Amino acid sequence: MHHAWPVGALEFDMLFQTKCVMEEINRNTLVVGEFASYHKDNSAQMVPMDIKVEDPSGSVLYEQKGLSTGSFAFTTKEDGDFKACFTAKDITTAQNSKIKLDWKTGVAATDWDAVAKKDHLSEMQTELKRLEGTIREIHAEMISMRSREEEMRNINEATNARVAW
Repeated sequence: MHHAWPVGALEFDMLFQTKCVMEEINRNTLVVGEFASYHKDNSAQMVPMDIKVEDPSGSVLYEQKGLSTGSFAFTTKEDGDFKACFTAKDITTAQNSKIKLDWKTGVAATDWDAVAKKDHLSEMQTELKRLEGTIREIHAEMISMRSREEEMRNINEATNARVAW
């Protein structure tokens, strides 16, 4: 493949006719994905796949058939597990195929070069904006974790009250 993939991109063997990957993502988060499918012994030999991306409710956010490379982008409308599934035309094709998937969310999905050009920002200003975005994501995740912890504590207290002698 002639594409420069980031170090964090996933690369996996298909093995089965359909292979899915999931990521838990908070609502109002930008998601950008790029994928490529190719023969496992020859990365220059592209292999067409069907791809479907779904939200936690099962609604289809992106679907294409017969692509060997592509990309998708969306902003989440709910919290939960978002799923990308790749399907080969048959099991033999699947067993001889690999997928590369670069799945970015939030600050990592933002095109900071475009932001810098649009807002006429210096390199330092752009880096500060990126850091601010990272801090906002961490803060939102902490609030989400606090909410989940409170929910679990309430469940535990209710359970303990029922089990108490």
